Amino acid sequence: MRTSANRFVRLFAAGVALLASAGAAEEASLLDRPGWVRTCDKGQLVWNDGPDGKSVTLLQEKGAKVVRAIDPDRVLVASATGGSSPGNYNACDMRPLPLKDVIYQMHFYAPFFLTHAGLYGTQLLPDDPYPGTEKRRTHWTKKEVGDVMDYMNDFVERWGAQIYVGEFSCMSKLPGAAQWLDDVADLIEAHGYKFWTFHSYGEFYGWNLESIRDEETGKLRNIRDGETTDRLEVMKKHWARNRE
Repeated sequence: MRTSANRFVRLFAAGVALLASAGAAEEASLLDRPGWVRTCDKGQLVWNDGPDGKSVTLLQEKGAKVVRAIDPDRVLVASATGGSSPGNYNACDMRPLPLKDVIYQMHFYAPFFLTHAGLYGTQLLPDDPYPGTEKRRTHWTKKEVGDVMDYMNDFVERWGAQIYVGEFSCMSKLPGAAQWLDDVADLIEAHGYKFWTFHSYGEFYGWNLESIRDEETGKLRNIRDGETTDRLEVMKKHWARNRE
């Protein structure tokens, strides 16, 4: 459904005003995971949404200025097109918004055919564990995953931007999913990204850290008292660092 940029800004302003009046939340996300665009126009990411929505960047700038008029102290979260993935911050030379207190959101799923194994037409093949070996059709280890995250550093170093990792996860069925989570959490910390969110606790079984396959029925279920998963233990280790 196509929604004009002006209508988006009005609705966003109404939501921020409601949050401000209730004293709720300290940040506002302008666009979460904007979709793909068809083309780039002079460095701007063209958003196919009518004559008012010239680009994802400009649309967020409009919304940000409205927020600042209502709530000048609220932290804003901006995103790049293409699902907020690292490489898309540089794909069309995205520029930071000309405002203070803006952080930039990254969603991290790399490589996609492993993190989304079995979703969106991807298939998990017998030779697709993580980390990979030289005999695999595609060799992915912590180094290759880190190389993808490095694309975000180009944006950070060029503009001095602060990054929020809004999502990262891996399908529970992937052999080595816990190792992937451990590696990515380590890389996030090593890159100095202080704010991150695992996606997603207690939701879809593919991401849910408490989801296991029952040995008797073969069906997925949540863990019971006394049970755990290797993925849950990995994330508990990294969450514990918040108290260090």
